[in-house]
Amino acid sequence: MRCLFCCFIPALVLVSASPTFAATTADVPPPLLAKPAAVWPPIPCSPVKVTVANQNILLSGPHEKNSSQMYFLKNKSQKSLWLDHPTKRGTASAGWASYLQTERWSAIVVDKKDFSLSCAVIQPGKVDYLNCAQAISVCAPAHVAIPANRKGSYWLVENKPLEGLQKYFKKDKK
Repeated sequence: MRCLFCCFIPALVLVSASPTFAATTADVPPPLLAKPAAVWPPIPCSPVKVTVANQNILLSGPHEKNSSQMYFLKNKSQKSLWLDHPTKRGTASAGWASYLQTERWSAIVVDKKDFSLSCAVIQPGKVDYLNCAQAISVCAPAHVAIPANRKGSYWLVENKPLEGLQKYFKKDKK
């Protein structure tokens, strides 16, 4: 099959058989799926059912050994959130937390199974942890190949309005 749309991205290669950007997201009810492409993430994306553990979500991670999986995350709550990757020793490390405003998108690449993300609202002197499954929508883009030399877990795009996310992935990064 001939590729009609290919984008080269510093961290991955997107290959789609279709130039459309329609996708299905977990927070959009089925009757609204016929909306214009501008409503959707920048590439075909399937809703991801996440596991919830202690209000955190667990992203299933890559399907194959020694590979990575990309996810799009949308803040569907009415509050700006901090997303973090907690471990048994607390948070993973400095620099892992990512800010996500309401109705904005981020893209994350993970190379581990059951990758945990917490959601918190931080106010002066107070941290409120939220049920991440209720605060964000998660979808996995189709037709994504992440080069082996870009293996790891990292934020690819952070806190962008939909147009900014689309612009990032539409760029010709040759």
